[in-house]
Amino acid sequence: MNNSPAYRRSPLRLFTAADQDSVSIRAQLEHLRTIHLPFLVEDSPVLSADQISTLLETAFWSSLLPNEGRSTRVRIAAAARETFRGLPQFSTPIPYEKAQIAKLGPAVPPRGCLLVDPAKMEIWAISRQQLAFHTTMTLDIVRPGVVRVGVGPYRTFMVFDGPTATQVLASGYVELPDLICRALRKVIPTHDMLETQAVWREALALGDVASNIRANGHGGALLLVPEDDNGWSSCIDPSGFRFDIRDSSIPDSIRAELKRMDEHVKALQGILQTNLPDADKFIAATNVSPNDWVDRNAIDAIARLAAVDGAVMLTSGSRVIGFGAKINVKGPPPLVSWIGPGSERQKVNSCELEHLGGMRHQSAARFVGANQNCAALVVSEDGPMSFMSWHAKWECVLVVKNVDWWC
Repeated sequence: MNNSPAYRRSPLRLFTAADQDSVSIRAQLEHLRTIHLPFLVEDSPVLSADQISTLLETAFWSSLLPNEGRSTRVRIAAAARETFRGLPQFSTPIPYEKAQIAKLGPAVPPRGCLLVDPAKMEIWAISRQQLAFHTTMTLDIVRPGVVRVGVGPYRTFMVFDGPTATQVLASGYVELPDLICRALRKVIPTHDMLETQAVWREALALGDVASNIRANGHGGALLLVPEDDNGWSSCIDPSGFRFDIRDSSIPDSIRAELKRMDEHVKALQGILQTNLPDADKFIAATNVSPNDWVDRNAIDAIARLAAVDGAVMLTSGSRVIGFGAKINVKGPPPLVSWIGPGSERQKVNSCELEHLGGMRHQSAARFVGANQNCAALVVSEDGPMSFMSWHAKWECVLVVKNVDWWC
């Protein structure tokens, strides 16, 4: 047993090796190791229940530590150093402690993570990219007191919300981009692979805008409307700020990067077919490596528009129409139901509009009720997100609460 301060157990631990939650996570990891191909698991760390509980315990308490006035939000992954030999590493590993996680969190890009050696409980690197973890454990510190656990390909396997643990895998799998595509009736093309990826990434980018609103420390609302239908305009007060030309920086950057990535793959194939030494091939391949899949400056700039009172209006293709939009819907309130972010097989809860949340939530629900081909993403000031869309079968505005678990 490692007796370092970072690993030494406290008598006041919330998570222990004997907890059913730790046992369930370990059992799922072991199951993945038995069904995956050997080359996918040989370098993956084998986690004990005690290591799992320690990873959880430290992540949970770090979520309660602010850093320069902002809450800690970061992804953590248990990973063996040997698996990522080419990744820049800390010359001196950092102890896996709550204060160090809070300190390093702001340095991690939105889709990056801290890499932790579970055997020594040390942070040994920062990954700038979202890595594929087939048989290991990831922890996302979503907001204070909320930690999302991913197990292998199941990015959301279990969520710890304060003292409550919710195992999500058994109840179904929902991703925010999928909710957005279905609500806005986005057609995924099958004849063009690059365009297929572009349409999916447009929906993914909308979730990233909402995540950045939360990271900027304030609430906000995104109204998501069809690309070629302006019927919703009558529900928006004209006093907002409307652009003369829709800002297409997000979809443009997505397609530009997909084109560049396609060229990168073709160039790499050409390099690999040459008679160059393997070392030279590696250097050449590194020099044509792809960039991020979207312009992060555009994501952040659009998220900052939410700081102005009113909603940000975007099309289903992630084009910005305007901001500061004041919703003005007349008539009786719509029927409202809500579920957790697991699956529609979960319990559906009917509620009165005034009990849904504050004015931001109520106004967004009214907007969706009056415009059933639209949707809304609402970010509360304290962090949780809600996704709203019209459910034709139930004839109500369906609100998926805590959808930030999937961002």
